[in-house]
Amino acid sequence: MGAGTLWAGVNATLAMATSSQPLCGILAPVTHASSDPTPECQAAAAGHFDELRGCRTPEPTDTAVATNSVAPCDDLTRAWGQFFSECSSDGLGDLNQRWANLARHIRDNGVTYNVVAHDGTQQRPWLLGLFPLIIPAQSWQQIVAGITQRARLLEQVMADVYGPQQLLAQGLLPPAVVLGHPGYPRALHGVQPVGGRHLHMVAFDLAHAPDGNWQLVSQHTQAPYGLGYLLENRRAVSLAFLQAFAHLQVQHLAETYRVLMDSLQAQSPAGQDAHIALLTPGPYSASYFEHAYLARYLGVSLVEGSDLVVRDQGLFVKAVHGLVPVHGLLNRLGDAFLDPLELRADSTLGVPGLLQVIRAGKVLVANAPGSAFLESAALLDCLPALSKHLLGAELQMPAATGMPLSQMPTWAPETTDTNNAAPIVPRSVMLRVFALTDGAQGWRVLPGGLAKVAGDGAEVASLQRGGSSADVWVLSSGAAAKASPMSRTASTLAPRQHLVTSRAAENLFWLGRYTERADNSVRLACTTLDTLGGESPSCEPLLNWLGKLAALNILVMPGVPLPTPDVQTRRVFEHALINALGSNQTTSVGYNLRALRLAGAAVRERLSQEHWNLMQRTEDTFSNAGPDRFPMQTTLPYRRRRRSKLLATISPPSPSCRPRSWRTTMAGAC
Repeated sequence: MGAGTLWAGVNATLAMATSSQPLCGILAPVTHASSDPTPECQAAAAGHFDELRGCRTPEPTDTAVATNSVAPCDDLTRAWGQFFSECSSDGLGDLNQRWANLARHIRDNGVTYNVVAHDGTQQRPWLLGLFPLIIPAQSWQQIVAGITQRARLLEQVMADVYGPQQLLAQGLLPPAVVLGHPGYPRALHGVQPVGGRHLHMVAFDLAHAPDGNWQLVSQHTQAPYGLGYLLENRRAVSLAFLQAFAHLQVQHLAETYRVLMDSLQAQSPAGQDAHIALLTPGPYSASYFEHAYLARYLGVSLVEGSDLVVRDQGLFVKAVHGLVPVHGLLNRLGDAFLDPLELRADSTLGVPGLLQVIRAGKVLVANAPGSAFLESAALLDCLPALSKHLLGAELQMPAATGMPLSQMPTWAPETTDTNNAAPIVPRSVMLRVFALTDGAQGWRVLPGGLAKVAGDGAEVASLQRGGSSADVWVLSSGAAAKASPMSRTASTLAPRQHLVTSRAAENLFWLGRYTERADNSVRLACTTLDTLGGESPSCEPLLNWLGKLAALNILVMPGVPLPTPDVQTRRVFEHALINALGSNQTTSVGYNLRALRLAGAAVRERLSQEHWNLMQRTEDTFSNAGPDRFPMQTTLPYRRRRRSKLLATISPPSPSCRPRSWRTTMAGAC
């Protein structure tokens, strides 16, 4: 069965025709016993909810599955049927090519998730599946109602715990769940947060129950990741399926981000003139790419704890031209690391005195510290009673009593040959959605999310355990907004001068310095190698001068004899020069390229994607072409030509920096 036959079968299914081999849920590679590269279709595992069909796959002895299904189990849901129908007009025989384009998009954009990869390196590419998780409008309305109610409930619980504590006094909330939690800061009891609310963004992990209803798996209030990655997912997947994205009336995301920023600005102490910053742990954070991405997308300053200082109960960022007040802080740190004076004393990520600024009402922190107990699994059992007491209503979205098992369709090729087809198999999926503030007491659920797909052979969907992600398409009941899915927010943030923090200025200085050092070393090495390998290298004064210059710049190790017209001495010097280029000496090209990459990573948000990609490719290519990659029998002329070709590709890139940043970088290059 070829690829065209497979998708003809899909269209036949859409036409309610009989198919002997139905399509499955999540798509992923499977092992074939034969060499036939044709995709295989598998049903979702028994007892799992199949997102593709909108029903639970029956157990072998299950006779009651039909009463629990939301659609006949042999048919695709209307949403998935329309998706494949729209894709069919684009041509479904090129899914491997679309997959390759998607992977190249992620690689070219430098999207990473900094968990330890299988080869021991820290950074690994962000894993994104080709197919989106499609949520019909009616199903999304259920999610919005349940998530909005739960977000309101969590805010009221926070307000009571750090206020009158009536829930504790009445026994509705066990003291051990709150007061016994290590993330409960007693120093903030009685403190009214700026803007009057504690929570501004909450993430909820959901999954389909076997009966087709959504259930809550967990909730996250301490810097939950995903708000930036889902934007990049949307950009990549919508480009892969342009026609389907346009015709399915997928809801866009930008408006919700704009409302969030307007709300934070309105609630901050400075109002319309507020300076809002995003606090990140730094380049070694697992989701640092997302922090830099969000800072650029939202138009806020990206700062680390070392960039901030407390003065007169106010929070300031240390900029090149002096201290600049900060009125709002999008916190991406765990609460325990925020203030080493009053929380974890060993924290080097936070700001000493930050809690005092919060108590003084001089800065809005989203979310306010102290919400860690809301993430406790023990609290989930208390929420139904709390909902009745505080909201006067039952919870519309129940918590899962066990791990809900739902699967969706995914596609991943078995081979790098994009002309071969890949199989379709189901994998477990979990949906993360975000409730964001839209005013003093209101909430808005972002019409999209981050789908977390389990790895091969796993039931639990976890990105830390080798899982991948998928875009989430929420279909509109009417016409979708005509905004671009990646249009920048039209927030009414007051025009401000883009700051250059002292830390950023230092890294930009060294960015210029290491670029200049690498460029100078490359030029000298290329000139020396070209002269040594020339047709008539008989000018002894020139050889002697180049040898001394290389030794002076420590491009060769001490003790290496200077080159002469003699072939043997020239080859010895040439060999020593090539071997030293990638050494760990502080003057080698390899060392400078590694240092250049580290300095660039610290100011990632200030560099264009082209500049960052160039630094990565140059350092990776240079490292992979070290002397150990050339066998001993390889001739020196070949090694010289290979290395010279690599060196010739290095030139000081022109960073897309703002004027102050550019002057700082140029100062380092002088």
